[in-house]
Amino acid sequence: MNIPGYDYGRVARSPVTLDDLHRLEQTLGFDDADRRALLDAGEILRPQAEAMVDEWRAIIGAHEHLARWFFGPDGKPDDAYKAGVSGDRLERMQAAWAKAVMLTLTLWTEPYTKDGLW
Repeated sequence: MNIPGYDYGRVARSPVTLDDLHRLEQTLGFDDADRRALLDAGEILRPQAEAMVDEWRAIIGAHEHLARWFFGPDGKPDDAYKAGVSGDRLERMQAAWAKAVMLTLTLWTEPYTKDGLW
């Protein structure tokens, strides 16, 4: 299949400069505290990766139209996964994650934006 503009293995240099990226980060309020919060979330989530997969399998298993394609564990929620972090620490991680997602989506829009408007 030939996809116009796509050449497997070759990646063009991004038209987004580091200055552009830093301005986007400023717009979102994404700062070093957010970077630390994402690293913190990674440390917490890393040992729970298997439990998170099990939780997703339970969600899939609870829907007949999905379960026929994917059979997970018994479908019961993993209480150990749900217990982990709360309070200000969790709020910082969630806010940082939301900013990181918005930043990523904004960067992805650049190729689809008319020249000079991004």
